[in-house]
Amino acid sequence: MTDTIHTGKGTFIGDGVTVFPVWTTGTDMTNVCFKTKHLTVTEVDGSPDVNLLAVTNNGHRDHVVIEGDIFEGGWQNRVAACTIIIPRGQTIEVPVACVEQGRWHGTQHHGRQVRRAPYRTRARLNANLELNLLNGLADASAVQGEVWDDIARFERTRGAVVGHSLALSMEQVEGDASGLERVSLLPGQRGVIIGIGGYIAAAEIFGSHEALKQRFDAIVNAARYEGLDAPNRPTPNYLARDFAGVLERSNMETRRAVPERVETPVGPLAITSYALAAGLVHAAVFNIQHA
Repeated sequence: MTDTIHTGKGTFIGDGVTVFPVWTTGTDMTNVCFKTKHLTVTEVDGSPDVNLLAVTNNGHRDHVVIEGDIFEGGWQNRVAACTIIIPRGQTIEVPVACVEQGRWHGTQHHGRQVRRAPYRTRARLNANLELNLLNGLADASAVQGEVWDDIARFERTRGAVVGHSLALSMEQVEGDASGLERVSLLPGQRGVIIGIGGYIAAAEIFGSHEALKQRFDAIVNAARYEGLDAPNRPTPNYLARDFAGVLERSNMETRRAVPERVETPVGPLAITSYALAAGLVHAAVFNIQHA
């Protein structure tokens, strides 16, 4: 990565989760919008497809769907399998994975887009995504079982929920934040490194401070949900600094059609990134050995 990455002191919020702020020197991506309010998400025309959703951009700028976003509603809840630009006024079919195995009925439209999937679930999805040669996009159908297996692991410790819905299971946890340290978004911050149970689980870097702001609370809530299975201990600051050093040497300012597995001094990583000529839009890095 040609941009310089700096990470600050982590905040241990409890539930095994430490959040480290990240700053970069990359170009601020202001020509695309990261807000979800201008997007309409529906099942694809004709027969609904487990691994595809239709996303329409009703705004005045190009909009971004970010890998890990959960779309609730429709025939079943889904998670975006990759980051993709939706040009203004256009409808694009977006690769997704199902995160609600027990339901296959409902309406055409998806409503809420306020949650991010846990890093462990996203790591298992991204470590094995394949490329659809017909459309050049990621195809989650081959790893759908991996996602369902991971949700089942969560249910074994948190209890089963209707439809095996990841979003519903996460909602039950979000209500109780008593005793947790609050973590705030800092000026100019562009990303996070997430520590869970004393190790680095993942990192996310966005194209702008405003882009991170749109999903910051959802990122923290997803980490909390995952951290309930981990030892309730902080992750040391030096691990985040080492991880940031690896990220700085990685080529993240590129568009990867599917995630790339990279062997590094901190272990095997899965890197997914989306970039335009002007710079990085979004990148996520997953520590595979802890998935």
